[in-house]
Amino acid sequence: MKNLELTLACGDYDRTRPLWDGSVRPEGIDLRVLLLPVEEIFLRAVRYQEFEVTELSMSSFLITWGKLNPGYVGIPVFPSRKFRHGDIYIRRDSPVQKPEDLRGGRIGLPEYQMTAAVWMRGFLEEDFGLAPHEMEWVTADEERFPIKLPPSIRKRVISRGENLFDLLRDGKLEALFTARVPPALRRGENWIARLFPDFKEVERQYYRRTGIFPIMHTVALRRDIYGRYPWAAQSLYRAFCQAKERAIEQASGLGAPPVTLPWFFHEIEETMALMGKDFWPYGLSQNIRTLEKLIAYMAQQALIPSASAPSVKELFAPNIL
Repeated sequence: MKNLELTLACGDYDRTRPLWDGSVRPEGIDLRVLLLPVEEIFLRAVRYQEFEVTELSMSSFLITWGKLNPGYVGIPVFPSRKFRHGDIYIRRDSPVQKPEDLRGGRIGLPEYQMTAAVWMRGFLEEDFGLAPHEMEWVTADEERFPIKLPPSIRKRVISRGENLFDLLRDGKLEALFTARVPPALRRGENWIARLFPDFKEVERQYYRRTGIFPIMHTVALRRDIYGRYPWAAQSLYRAFCQAKERAIEQASGLGAPPVTLPWFFHEIEETMALMGKDFWPYGLSQNIRTLEKLIAYMAQQALIPSASAPSVKELFAPNIL
């Protein structure tokens, strides 16, 4: 029997590269892998269902789940995860020196709805008592999908010709929430700093306390494909697990660091000591608490209706659960 031909769009990660180079192949599937910028993937996937298999922003997945007939069914694979305390930036000379100082301030971010910002607002409210309505939100772009926020949330888009980094530098923002390291910090400019200077230890303590390793993206199979070939979800899930396991095994077993970091192996050892050998888990059993927390934050922040928020199991292919 001829293999099923599917196209996967995803980011270029060590945990997806074995699928791209063909060293891991899903059983019964000929997989064509497109390594693309995730912002492009999300737009093309959710608006047009362009890819049979795709990486998806969790916030986009949840928002469209409630508003549209969902075009995709989730596979409990999470290729992008990141602790986010280290992604809040301030001016070094700012009066803002602790989270509570953000109250009443102007916060810049690419989009209000992006998953990274959901996690940041979530832990700021839960751990520091800062509710979203206590700040003004200044976005770089219009939202990728229309959202309707309550009147208590103040949000505006920057003017043409402005950018968030300059606004922060010039004191027109109190903080910047971003999923990417600002160019000024990479260049070593002294005016910019992190709100949590010891962010790694803060994030480690957060994990010890909560057991949560924030999930940013999942993988999804187009619903029409799942309807005809439900076995494909299982085959893809197994392949993604194999690719991730191979990436971790190769990285920890090499004689030379696979990336240009001198203490790469020590970092892996420290991570395993804190989070266990499977420190980047797929599947639902090890991730249900994290996914439930994200859904709760999305509802609290009025990005999805709390009355019709999906359960974790509703999002993912039943034959994998």
